[in-house]
Amino acid sequence: MGSNGKKWLAAGLAALVCCAAPTGTIRVFGEEESVSQNGIEAETEEQDLQDSAGVKTEEQILQNSVEPEAAGPAAQNEIMLTALDSAGIGIRYQGTDFKGTLGGEIAYDTYIGSSGGHELMVTVDGDSLEAAVYCIISSPTDSVTEDVLKSQSDWNAIPQPGLQISLDGQKDGKYVVGVKVTQGEEEVYAVSKGFVVDRTAPVIRTKSGTEMTDGGVYPAGTVFQVEDDSPVDVYMNDDFTAPVEAADGRYTVTPKAGSNSCVIKAEDKAGNVKSLSLTIEGGGTDVGPAGVIAESKSYSLQSDTAYTLGEGAWRVAGDPNVYPGGITFYVTTAGGYAFQKQ
Repeated sequence: MGSNGKKWLAAGLAALVCCAAPTGTIRVFGEEESVSQNGIEAETEEQDLQDSAGVKTEEQILQNSVEPEAAGPAAQNEIMLTALDSAGIGIRYQGTDFKGTLGGEIAYDTYIGSSGGHELMVTVDGDSLEAAVYCIISSPTDSVTEDVLKSQSDWNAIPQPGLQISLDGQKDGKYVVGVKVTQGEEEVYAVSKGFVVDRTAPVIRTKSGTEMTDGGVYPAGTVFQVEDDSPVDVYMNDDFTAPVEAADGRYTVTPKAGSNSCVIKAEDKAGNVKSLSLTIEGGGTDVGPAGVIAESKSYSLQSDTAYTLGEGAWRVAGDPNVYPGGITFYVTTAGGYAFQKQ
C-alpha cells in the first residue's frame, strides 16, 4: 500500500474512533487512556450536535428529572424536634402561666375546691401536640427534677381537644403535674406549679375537741377553733366582709348585739364553706353578758368558755396564784369556782 493509502486509512480509523465513543470507557488494543480522551471529545461534539438539533442526551434527561427535595411536613417536624426543649412546653391554668421550674422549689399557692372545671392546658411551641403525656405526682416533699419525672411510670395520654388535663378527679392533697413530650428518640420534660386539692368544708370544734353543730346551744364566750387543710377566714354574725382575728388560733363565740344568737361562717381558700347558726345561753351564775367576773363570790363556769377578770387583783379558791384584772381565761372542767378580789 502506498503512502497515500496509509494516510487515508489512519484518518479513517481516527474518524471511526471519534464517532464510536460517545460515553464511558472504551478499550481499544490496550490504549485506554488515549481512547478515553478521544471519547470525551467525541461526547462533547455529539452533545453540541444533539443540542443544536433539539435532542437531549440521556444524562441531560436524568439531570432535569431530579428536583430539589421539598421541605414537607417531615422536614418541618425534624427542625422543630431539634429546637424543642423544656422552654418550648407551656402549662396554663385558668388562662395564666402555671409552669413550674424543674428542680426548683415547689410553692402551693393554688387551691382547688369542690366546684368542677379545673383543667390544665398544655402547649408545645405554642401549638397543641398529640404526642404529649402527663403524670400527677401526689405530695412531693422535695423539688421535682427531670430524674424524678423519668422515674415515673404512670403516664397518661393528654386527651384532645386542646391538650387539657382535668384535675377534678383528684382526692384532697398536694400535687404537681409532670409533662413529657416524646419526639423520635428525644424526651422533653416540664412540670407544673404546685396546687392543693381541698374539697372538704372546715370543721369547727370547741377547745376540748367536740365538733360544734348547726342549731346547737352554747354559752356566750365559748372558745372554738377551726380545722382545715387550707387557710381559713372566719366571720361572725352579720359582718361577712372582715374576718375575725384569732387569738392563738382560737375564736370566741359572741352573740349578736341585743340577741341570744350567733352565726359563724368559716371559708377556706378553696371556697369550701361551713356555717353555724347558734343559740347563746348565759355563761355562768351572775357572770355578765361579756363573761366578766366583777364581784368576789362563787361562779358556775362552763368549760370551753372564755371569761374575763374585772379590775383589780384576784385569787381563786385552792389556787395560790394572784391574777391581775383584765385577763381572759377559761377552765378545763365545768363547775363552781370561788373568786376573791384582793
